[in-house]
Amino acid sequence: MDICPGVTEVRPVTSRIYGIRVRRQLISKLVKLPGLHHANPRSDLFCVEIGSMDVSAEAALKKFREIVADAGLGRFFGVPAPGKDAMK
Repeated sequence: MDICPGVTEVRPVTSRIYGIRVRRQLISKLVKLPGLHHANPRSDLFCVEIGSMDVSAEAALKKFREIVADAGLGRFFGVPAPGKDAMK
């Protein structure tokens, strides 16, 4: 089951780093995005570091969605396009 479109799992890796597992067909779109770490080129797990004030899976997913929206990939992850319905 997807947590949001394109994301299948969110899990803690360390206290401030969370792993975001994405659908396999989306890996190539995310590989070089700044803010996402992809240690293993064959893996579908990307890591995102969150601030120490709000350490949770929800905060990690929110930051991930902001990163993909800034890169113009929001439509793959259920993030509205910029405009009147944009996330704030």
